[in-house]
Amino acid sequence: MKNKYYNIQPLLDLNAEYNIIMGERSNGKTYSVLKVMIENYLKNGTYGAYIRRYADEVLPANIKALFQPFDIEKMSKGKYNRIQYRGRLFEIGKYDPEKDKWITREPFCFCASLNTWESAKGPDRGTVDVILFDEFLTRRFYLTNEFLSFQNVLSSFIRDRENAKIFLVGNTVSFYSPYFEEFGLENIKEMEPGSLSCFTFQNGTKIAVDYCESVGETKGSAKFFNFNPTKANMITTGKWEIPDYPHYAGTIDFVRDVLFRFYIKFDNDVICGCIIQKRERVFIYFHSQTKEIEDENAFIFSTELNDDPRKCVTFAQGETDAHKLINRLIRTQRVFFSTNKVGEIFNNYKKWQQKYSLGT
Repeated sequence: MKNKYYNIQPLLDLNAEYNIIMGERSNGKTYSVLKVMIENYLKNGTYGAYIRRYADEVLPANIKALFQPFDIEKMSKGKYNRIQYRGRLFEIGKYDPEKDKWITREPFCFCASLNTWESAKGPDRGTVDVILFDEFLTRRFYLTNEFLSFQNVLSSFIRDRENAKIFLVGNTVSFYSPYFEEFGLENIKEMEPGSLSCFTFQNGTKIAVDYCESVGETKGSAKFFNFNPTKANMITTGKWEIPDYPHYAGTIDFVRDVLFRFYIKFDNDVICGCIIQKRERVFIYFHSQTKEIEDENAFIFSTELNDDPRKCVTFAQGETDAHKLINRLIRTQRVFFSTNKVGEIFNNYKKWQQKYSLGT
C-alpha cells in the first residue's frame, strides 16, 4: 500500500545542496520541508528561510497559517507551544493563554519574495540551514531574470556558509521552467512519478530531483477529481498538468496539402508548423520535429536574436507574406496540434514571446 503523504527521507539521504521536489497537489511536499526546518532549529538553533515569487504571497493574510499543522509543543517537548508571523519572519516561543502574553519568543524562519529581493538584504541573520522556495513552478509568467533574482536571495541568506540545503517545491503545473534550463535538467520532462535522481556539477555541487510517487490512490479527496483524466492528472496522479489543445479531426495529405513549413525551437524542443490548405480553409498544424531541419532557408522562431530575416523571435516580427500569414493564423486561433505536449510547447513559447514583447 502506498504512503498517504510524501516521504522526504530518501531525498535527504542523498545529501544534495539543491533539492527539487515536484508532484501532485496536497501530498505533503511543503509540509515535509517545513518539518525539517523546525527540527533543525530545535536541534541546532539554525534558522530557516521561506521564499515565494511575489510579495503578496508573504503577506500575513496569506502566510500566517503556514506552520499551523504542526504540534510545536510536542515537537519541542514543552519548550515552545506557538509559532506566529510578523514583520516577514516567523517567531517560535512560549505563549501563556491565561495571561494572553508571550513568555518568550525568538525568530526562526525568515521570509522573502523574489520580485522584491532587495528587501531580503540586511544584517546577517545567523546560520540558515534550510531554505524553501515554495510553488517554484507556475503556469503564469516567470519574472524577468528570475533565476538571477533567486540566486541573489539565496546569497543574502547563505552568505559565505557551506551547510545550507535548498529546496524548490512545486506542483506539476507545467514542464517548462527556467530553473530546469539553468540547472541543465534537459530530460526532466521525461521523468515519471516515483523517480528520484541526483546530478553532480563540475564544482561538486549536487542537485537532487524527486518526482513524487502518486499518493492519489490513497487520498480520500481523489474521488472529487475523477472526471476528465487529462485535466485531473496533476491533482490525482502527479502527472504534468497539460491542458487539452485543439486536434484536427480530418485527414491531412502531407504531400498535397502543405503549402510550406516553419519551425519553433524552445526549451530544447523543436516543433514543426505546417501551413495546410484544405479547399478554401487554411490553418496551421503543429507536430513534433525529431529530425534535423534540412531546409537551410526555413523560417525558424526561437529565443535567439538573429540578423537573418528568416530567423525571428516573435510571430509578428517577420515582414514577408509567409510571416504575416503565420501571424494571422495564430492570432485568429486557426491552429491545431498533433498532441497536447506539442500544444504545451507552443503555448509556453507564446508566453515567452509576450514577456519579450513587453520587455518585462
